Amino acid sequence: MNKYKDKVISILGDSISTYRGYNNGDAADTTNSTIRNNYSSASSAISKGKTAITNFKNAVTAINNGGITISDDSAINSAITAYNSLSTAQKNYSGVSASKTTLDGYRTTCTNLINGKNNVQTAINNIGTPVTWSKKSTVESARTSYNALSQDQKNNVNNYSTLTAAEATI
Repeated sequence: MNKYKDKVISILGDSISTYRGYNNGDAADTTNSTIRNNYSSASSAISKGKTAITNFKNAVTAINNGGITISDDSAINSAITAYNSLSTAQKNYSGVSASKTTLDGYRTTCTNLINGKNNVQTAINNIGTPVTWSKKSTVESARTSYNALSQDQKNNVNNYSTLTAAEATI
């Protein structure tokens, strides 16, 4: 927030200097209006900066509702986008760094879940067709990999029926 604080101080300092340079009442009234407008503009910029920071921190907080799952991927990507839209000064603001570290952990966990699920889908696809007795070890390996997944990952395997059909064939 130092960036915004410095901007306000600069604008107000310029406005006060301008005000001191006028001696008649009309010029002072005009300058007072300029000072108010500049202050309002700077205050608005600070408010928007605080809102962006709050939105980012809230996006991170909303992700973990009892454990990271594959379905959190979209929310994690949205929070990353919110973080990337922050200015350098905002990224250095209190609490943002801790939220970013938490978000990075969520991203790693979710990526690992997705990769594990994708590896099993690939193993199932590797069974191929036709399914013959010679593919028994490939089918068993795919089953073992599938069984090692979390329930969340199992729920997202999109070719499980291929595995069960191959098992029924052998």
